[in-house]
Amino acid sequence: MTAHTNILFVVTKASWGGAQRYVFDMAKALSKDDFEVSVAFGTKGMLADKLEELHVPLYHINSLQRDFSFFADIKSFFSLYRIYRKARPDIVHLNSSKGGALGALAARMAGVPKIIFTVHGWAFNESRPQWQKTIITIIHWITVALSHKTITVSLFDYEQAKDWFLVGKKIVPIHNGIGSFAKKDKAEARSFLAHAHPTLPQHLNDIWIGTTSELHTNKGLNYLLRSFAKIAPTCPESIVVIVGAGEKRDSLHLLASDLGIAPRVFFLGFIENASHYLTAFDVFTLTSRKEGLPYAILEAGSAGLPVIASNIGGIPEIIESGRDGFLTRPGDTTALAEHLTTVCHDKPKASTIGAALQKKIESEFSLEKMLEETKRIYTS
Repeated sequence: MTAHTNILFVVTKASWGGAQRYVFDMAKALSKDDFEVSVAFGTKGMLADKLEELHVPLYHINSLQRDFSFFADIKSFFSLYRIYRKARPDIVHLNSSKGGALGALAARMAGVPKIIFTVHGWAFNESRPQWQKTIITIIHWITVALSHKTITVSLFDYEQAKDWFLVGKKIVPIHNGIGSFAKKDKAEARSFLAHAHPTLPQHLNDIWIGTTSELHTNKGLNYLLRSFAKIAPTCPESIVVIVGAGEKRDSLHLLASDLGIAPRVFFLGFIENASHYLTAFDVFTLTSRKEGLPYAILEAGSAGLPVIASNIGGIPEIIESGRDGFLTRPGDTTALAEHLTTVCHDKPKASTIGAALQKKIESEFSLEKMLEETKRIYTS
């Protein structure tokens, strides 16, 4: 790859999630190397703000949105085409399903030399009617066909597509990775988070069952609440702390009330740099219905927390259940409750499991490793 290679990242939403974290980490790291980086996005959000602070050139496409809209999607396609013709990128690196599909077609028509598509979890794995899954699978196949290389962030996603007709050999797995980040001590982290919720207890003897998650159906937070209701009577010093925002906030509040646990469940909303305060938790949960290879678990593991997570997507590639975390089937509230009981009552075991995961994250899921493997894709 020659000096000053021009890379344009495309992502549908510039809010903050796995795909956005990936784009930010890549853009920040590559900007320090021999690359000129820019980012095109649809819905504005935290990613755009963070990239502006880095002085990364941005292209805002008002019409680009997650939901299907024939006229908006046509408009987005031509907007991307014009951006490509103006920016003349050497590489277009696509992220997210909508941005990937429209971006790959526009890049081909604009004559972009290299098109890379990163899959942050295949959309056909979401809970949808079968006819929708079929259409989405076809769209994904077309996107892979139009791209020169497709990266999956987990072996799970790679295995699902490696034998696709004519395009399977274009697909390569590269795990997400994270760099080091600031971590507060437990008392300071709890004190900071308490400012987000005036009634949140700060006693260090309390057991905080925590998560950082978008309040979305795919995240399965209802499973966490139902499991907590099972253990609450036998673990009276425990509380649930949920950091994140989303459209399911009201329904989750109502569920906590119906289960009789509302006084011990705290919704803190969105908190910037939430990873810095993970040390406030005693255990981290991720009870999702669908995941690729979640940054949330990498961050929690890096903070030394024991993790209980769904046995889906790329999560088993991070956690070996019983050794460096606990895995449960999505929706298995009984098993989740049993693991919560273990970490609440067996602190030495919880500490050992957290330390084992921390060691694995540092050795196998580093940002440096992800960057080097991705740059090899750029030059291949």
